[in-house]
Amino acid sequence: MDGTTYSYRLRARNVFGFSDYSNTVEVTTPKDTRVKARFIQGMDGYDGTVDLEIRSSSPDSVFDGADTMTVDMNDGGIVHGLLRFRNIFGSNDGQVPPDAEIEKAEIRIYTTGSTGEDISFYTMLTDWPVSCTWNMLGGDGISPDGSEASSSPVFVLESPSRGQYHYVDVTESVKAVQQGAGNYGWGMINSGTDGWDFATSENSIQEHRPMLTVYYRLSGDLNRDGKIDRADVRIIRRYLRKDLSQCPECDMDGDGRITVMDARKIVLRCTYPRCMSSKP
Repeated sequence: MDGTTYSYRLRARNVFGFSDYSNTVEVTTPKDTRVKARFIQGMDGYDGTVDLEIRSSSPDSVFDGADTMTVDMNDGGIVHGLLRFRNIFGSNDGQVPPDAEIEKAEIRIYTTGSTGEDISFYTMLTDWPVSCTWNMLGGDGISPDGSEASSSPVFVLESPSRGQYHYVDVTESVKAVQQGAGNYGWGMINSGTDGWDFATSENSIQEHRPMLTVYYRLSGDLNRDGKIDRADVRIIRRYLRKDLSQCPECDMDGDGRITVMDARKIVLRCTYPRCMSSKP
């Protein structure tokens, strides 16, 4: 995670044994100041991740609940993967506001078993149950035919390596959901027979579970803190009747000027009653 402090120490080893440990060193990763919503099973009460594999060799069996899952073209048969994050848009804390401008959306996945193959992610266009099986998708697993799943992959993950996080850009898929498309998640298909394994939402290590991050901005959130409140009202008042180049985002009504009408629009968009900074 960004803004996290890690502590570590080192020691050397040769044929005579181990040296003493070095002094402990602390390193803090840079903090990402962009406004974002993060969805990972069990974090801050989120309980909307669905992920499972479907197998041609056991077409009516449900494969869910394991720490890891496989996507493979030959593991006793073909194995496809399904992944979805439910309830990502809304007005509750932690959700993406329905009227937000989405800048980027990406899934972080932790690889537990390397592959030399490429993994294609397809947007699912039809719904599937949390206990989905191979036969429930027309008897042939995931079909990237433009009807059941997108005909072209939204992202291709190239040769993911064991023990590493990999990032899948799903910006266009998430934008489509915001605009009214069904939130059916993604289907995963391996390009070959070298299977890919990754940590699921049931993994015992929460940090390894799939995570969806949506970066966004709100019209009127002038200080980019993820909410519209009195601080933003104070900012726009500071720029009233000043040149638009000093605060282009202050022009809420798009008339090329910064006026009291823009300030009024911000007040009407405040996140909480009376433009407070938190729930009353």
